[in-house]
Amino acid sequence: MSRSTHRRPRGRAWASPRPSVRLDPALVLASLLLVPGCYQGLSSFDQQDPTDGGSSSGADGADDDESGGDDGPAAACVPGQVVAARAPLRSLTTTQYRHAVTDLLGTSVVTEESLQHLQLITDGAQGGFASTTAGFDPELTRRYLELAEGLAEVYVSDRLPQVLACDWAQTSCIDTLLDGLGRRAFRRPLDPSERADFVGLYTSLRDQQGPSIAVQALVTALLASPAFLYLEEEVVELPGDGQEGVVLLDPHATASRLSFFLWSSVPDDALLDAAEAGELDEPEQIEVQVLRMMDDPRFLRTVESFHTQWLGVGHLDDLELGDSMTRELVTFVDDLFTAGDSRIETLLGSSHTFVDADLAALYGVEPPAEPFGRVELDPQQRAGVLTQLGFLQHTGAIFPEVHRGIFVRESLLCSTLPPPPEGAVDANAGLETSRVEDPVCGACHRWTDPIGHGFDNYDGLGRFQSLDADGDPLQADGEIEPIGADGVEGTFETIPELAQLLIGEPEVNRCFAIQWSRYALQRLDTSAERCTMDAFSEIVATSDGDLRSLVVAIATSEWFRSRAASDFQAP
Repeated sequence: MSRSTHRRPRGRAWASPRPSVRLDPALVLASLLLVPGCYQGLSSFDQQDPTDGGSSSGADGADDDESGGDDGPAAACVPGQVVAARAPLRSLTTTQYRHAVTDLLGTSVVTEESLQHLQLITDGAQGGFASTTAGFDPELTRRYLELAEGLAEVYVSDRLPQVLACDWAQTSCIDTLLDGLGRRAFRRPLDPSERADFVGLYTSLRDQQGPSIAVQALVTALLASPAFLYLEEEVVELPGDGQEGVVLLDPHATASRLSFFLWSSVPDDALLDAAEAGELDEPEQIEVQVLRMMDDPRFLRTVESFHTQWLGVGHLDDLELGDSMTRELVTFVDDLFTAGDSRIETLLGSSHTFVDADLAALYGVEPPAEPFGRVELDPQQRAGVLTQLGFLQHTGAIFPEVHRGIFVRESLLCSTLPPPPEGAVDANAGLETSRVEDPVCGACHRWTDPIGHGFDNYDGLGRFQSLDADGDPLQADGEIEPIGADGVEGTFETIPELAQLLIGEPEVNRCFAIQWSRYALQRLDTSAERCTMDAFSEIVATSDGDLRSLVVAIATSEWFRSRAASDFQAP
């Protein structure tokens, strides 16, 4: 495909028919700021946002045009052809918001106290990963305004004097602020009308209440703007080139996608500079930025976020040792992607981990010299993340053979299991046979429980046990029955044996490609994108399961920076 189509032609950027997310900042804060008397904060806010540009992070991510699994017969793959599914307008997830304001304002400004209202906002999910869809919610708008106001107050009083040394009473100084903070917050330069609105808001308040209050209101407006809270994307037309129905993101939108995928945050100045210099046009150019970003410590945010969500261990803080269990996983994957080889074989098959004294006691090993140092475990009992305490606790509280089997089927093999039959209960009570043998329940449980029983040597806390409650030896053998002609199959007597069954299997390679793709774009894949998933799966196979190579392949692909043209057409 000609790379010239990447460049954003003057006056040719496509605009979505959705309500504009570039909300007039004077309207955002009209009831807050432009009122007689002094600036009184949110106590005066009792109106709904006057536009449709709100955010509904609480939605579960469902969308009429977005689905996973079977959505019609897949067409034959055409080399070089890109297929992009429809995607709704999204707002930042709570994790992205937290990292974005931290990177914009500084760690001294963004504290747990300053983000207390963020705890009241709940993300939805797509394919097991946090995702949001846009929709106006007055209460959510209020919370984001409260967050913006609190952050702006601390930033202007404590941090801004260190980074904005010019005279705040001069509009030229405000231009500098908009060129810096505004550009990074919006992930692009402000257009002339936006700049005029923000400068107008500032000058009005400066003349009434002084420059400090005016700058605080301006920063509040930036952080409350839909251009910050929404992942708005402009695209450029692809005239032909065999890519019917697909449009390519403009360079700034490409930079934004890259930064939220690799850093869970806004782009830095170097990435925005590259976008504006035409250096995000070619895959080779993009790869330079991707490798730079993956060498930055902020990439570990993505590594940690992906794995805690994928394994379901991101919300164990209500347990006595929950924080330690989460930190075990985080330290393990951080080491895997920095000092380690970032391979699936190590993720699933290694016999080492990182623990404190409490976790060492559960593993039955001596604690390391320093908390969360590396320890070696019994390779006959432990293998990678599948035998770490957080995962085993998360899946072991109720019917562990079911939930652990479901994880292997859905999250390691990407199988689509049938839904429970109507009236089904999550128990064996009343069944004359096992769930597997029952003619109704067995439609699903035959695929999960034989795998899950292979974990019977681990209790609800993840401790290894050889005997059952009666003192008899546990029979913890398991079996994977293939789904389809090329499905994984085999028997195993230990989880390390299960790990070896899975490592290197095409079905597992493909599932990792799918899971990372879902995380990258915060949406489910569709059968129309099968060829893209096949290509990513091949990258996993040829790189010997190197997950860093997979991330690079996704981030530099045309699929990653493409959208369906139908997203930008009036219904």
